[in-house]
Amino acid sequence: MSKENTYILGTNKEELTRLEVQHKVWSSEAKRGWDLAKFKTGQTILDLGCGPGYCTEELARIVGKTGKVIGVDRSDIFISHLNQIKQSTQLSIEARLSDFDTLLLDPDSLDGVYCRWALAWISNPKEILSKIKDALKPKGKMVIHEYFNFSTHQTSPERPALKKAIATAFKSFQDSDFEINVGSYLAQYFEEL
Repeated sequence: MSKENTYILGTNKEELTRLEVQHKVWSSEAKRGWDLAKFKTGQTILDLGCGPGYCTEELARIVGKTGKVIGVDRSDIFISHLNQIKQSTQLSIEARLSDFDTLLLDPDSLDGVYCRWALAWISNPKEILSKIKDALKPKGKMVIHEYFNFSTHQTSPERPALKKAIATAFKSFQDSDFEINVGSYLAQYFEEL
């Protein structure tokens, strides 16, 4: 199942560290979305494209022992890291190694979905959103953080590591059928579903 080589920035220890820093930087925005969606104790939440599980852990603290967070990623290294988090915290987490295409979800089984920067890296985001929508309960909520205009990622003074990451991402999109600015299409996708 593992598709480690498809992660353009890798899945090594340095990438785990980078993702942890990135999570800390964007954590307040994630929490704002979760608050607006009213994620709470007892719910079942899907963390779609959970990576190493930094958001999954925080979501599991929100839903508590009576809820559950399902973290899904295609990297066995990231899922292994998430399982380590689950083991050390004893939080209610189910870690699933799966592509989004082959992900099996029961209809009306989810109270909420969180997805951060995962839809841009797949060729069929609208199909995946349709599958997720079918798994949501009638009043279920999705919180999606995606790129809207990736070219605006800049810093001053310039940071070489960030510049390299952006260049690598742009190259991968030129070589694929992915859409880096998928966030700009989400409203249209949901209108069509």
